[in-house]
Amino acid sequence: MNDRLLALARLVVFAVVLVLMGGLLAYTGGRDLILASTLRDRGRPATGTVLDTRERTTNSKNGGRYTELRVEFTAADGTRHAFWDRGEAAVGETVVVHYDPENPETVVIGAIPARSPAGFAMVAAGGTFILSPVLMILYYRRHPVKGAHAAGSRRRPRPGR
Repeated sequence: MNDRLLALARLVVFAVVLVLMGGLLAYTGGRDLILASTLRDRGRPATGTVLDTRERTTNSKNGGRYTELRVEFTAADGTRHAFWDRGEAAVGETVVVHYDPENPETVVIGAIPARSPAGFAMVAAGGTFILSPVLMILYYRRHPVKGAHAAGSRRRPRPGR
């Protein structure tokens, strides 16, 4: 019975990992698609001023680097907003930003991002990862884990052999 529980525990851990990975993929892809859609529908351009810059490195093996800019802009209603985003400019330079007037914290430097196929692919892959444990559960309810007992059992030799 212990071997069967261990096999089941492994399946549960695998299912949880798949759901977490799928959730992260779907969230990231969905967030990018929503940002692009929101700014395309009601985004407004504004001129921002670069207040500060900082160099960042990616976690990739090749040690990629990129620059983040701290930009301040004034929305159409007169309120001032500051944010960090990737970009290339020096402190004091002006840059074009696009923001959502209903939520000025939704803002990007430069052109409005396109609704990329990568965003759709991430949502689809995430959904697949999330649904796969459900399919696993349905499968293993009809086909119990076979061999879990045999794989962990210690066979005793038959007498006389």
